[in-house]
Amino acid sequence: MQQYASKYYDSAKAHAYYMKKRQLKGRKKLTQAQKEAQGYIKEQLKAEKKQVTESAKAIMKGQIDSLRSKLKGMSKAEKAANKDAIKAQIQKLRDANKAWKVKLKEYYAAKLDQEVSKVK
Repeated sequence: MQQYASKYYDSAKAHAYYMKKRQLKGRKKLTQAQKEAQGYIKEQLKAEKKQVTESAKAIMKGQIDSLRSKLKGMSKAEKAANKDAIKAQIQKLRDANKAWKVKLKEYYAAKLDQEVSKVK
């Protein structure tokens, strides 16, 4: 082997060391109590996430309803004149909702990892 061209390298010793140390260490198994704690944590975080999501849905629904009521109050000519602005508002709401969902997912994934690591 060219990468071990040192005069101090002995391939027989290296092989013997490898054979002695090659036992792989497996992952530590979780105890039943740790599994139950993990399950409890996951359920609690899922419930919290659902509650936050429901409140955000209510806010988004309120924004959509206000936009709809604004549209109902407009005449056809006003709707045609403001068509691009209305589409932009709708797209802005969609983008904000999508960005919020991504942030929420990342936050709860990190929080789950943090809480589960405390159990181990």
